[in-house]
Amino acid sequence: MLSKAITPLSLLITLVLSGCASEPILTYESDAPAQVLSPIRAAGVEDGRVRFREVFCERFDAIGPPPNGKPSCYDYLHALSDEPAPEKQAARSPIALASVRFVIVPGFMGDAAPGGMRALGTSIDRLAGKGYRIEYIQVSGGGGGDYNAQQIAAYFINRRFPENEKLVLLGYSKGTIDLLHFLVNNPEHARHVDAMVSYAGAVNGSALAEAFPQVMIDAAMFLGGSDPGDNAGFRALKPSVQMPWLAAHRLPDHIAYFSLAAFTDRDNVSGMLRDGYDRLAQINPKNDGQLIFYDQILPRSTLLGYMNGDHWAVALPFTEKAIGMASTVVTRNVFPRDAMLEAVLLYVRESL
Repeated sequence: MLSKAITPLSLLITLVLSGCASEPILTYESDAPAQVLSPIRAAGVEDGRVRFREVFCERFDAIGPPPNGKPSCYDYLHALSDEPAPEKQAARSPIALASVRFVIVPGFMGDAAPGGMRALGTSIDRLAGKGYRIEYIQVSGGGGGDYNAQQIAAYFINRRFPENEKLVLLGYSKGTIDLLHFLVNNPEHARHVDAMVSYAGAVNGSALAEAFPQVMIDAAMFLGGSDPGDNAGFRALKPSVQMPWLAAHRLPDHIAYFSLAAFTDRDNVSGMLRDGYDRLAQINPKNDGQLIFYDQILPRSTLLGYMNGDHWAVALPFTEKAIGMASTVVTRNVFPRDAMLEAVLLYVRESL
C-alpha cells in the first residue's frame, strides 16, 4: 500500500536527484524581461502582516496547535526585520460569510497526490462545516496556464454571479499561474472576481523547473496517472516562460490581490524536498523546497506574511491522508493548515 502511494511523487524526486548538481540552476538569458528585487514598499506591495498575524494567532489559539506541533502561532509565521511592531488594529466589519464564495485551484500534478489527497482538502472540509462556502477546481495535473485557464473558465461558464456575492480565488503553487492566465484570458469571467490569493504560489515560476528535462516529468505523470492536459504545465513553471508572460500581461485592476508566501530552514524541510531546497539555496536559502520566497508575491498585492513550513507542509495534509509517507519520507508535515487557511479567508473577507 505504501509503495503504491509513494510511486508518482517518489519517482519525480528520484529523477530530480539524478540531475547534474554541479551545473548552475539557471542559465544565462539575454532576452529575459527587465526585473528588480526591492523591498515590498518600493515595489508597490502593501504590508498586511501585522493584521494577518493577529487574525492567524486568534484562530491558532482557538483551534489549538496541530498534533505534535509547536505551541505558539509565532512558530508558524516568520517575523522579518521590517515587519511593523504589533499593534491592536481596528477590525473592519466583515460582510456576511454566506455572501462570499471561495474557489481554490491546486498545483502541478495535484490530481496525482496519494490517498485522494487534495491541497488544503482536510481544512476545506472542516471549514465548510463552519459555514464557509469553498469550492475546488481540479484542473489537469500537467496542463499549461492557458490550458488550465480554459478548464477554470468552463467551471464558471454556467454559474450564476449574484450581485451581492463576492468571489475570491485562491491558487496554491502552480494553481496561481493557472488563475493568472484565467483572469487575463477571460475578461467576461474576471469581471466577477473580487479578490485573488497566492498561497505559496508560483507567481514568478520556480528555478527548479529550469534544471530538469521534460522527459523526467512525463515519466512521473504517466506512472502517477496525472492528466497531462496539453503537457505544458512544467514548462509554465520555468521563470524563463513565466516572467516574460507577466511582463506582457497586465492583471485586471479591479481585483484585490493578496500574497501568502512560505520558506523555512533546511532542517524543517521534508527529505523528498531537501534536494530542491539545496538547489534553490544556491540562489537564496529563504525557500520552501520548491519556490524562493520573493517568487511567491503577486504584483500590486497585499503581503499577508511568510509561513514557516516547506512547500508541502503548508498545503498538503500527508499527516492526515497519507500517514505512511508522513512517517517515512514526508517527515516535516506538521503545520496548522486549518488555522492558516481560515486566517486567509477571514482577512480577505474583512478586506472586501
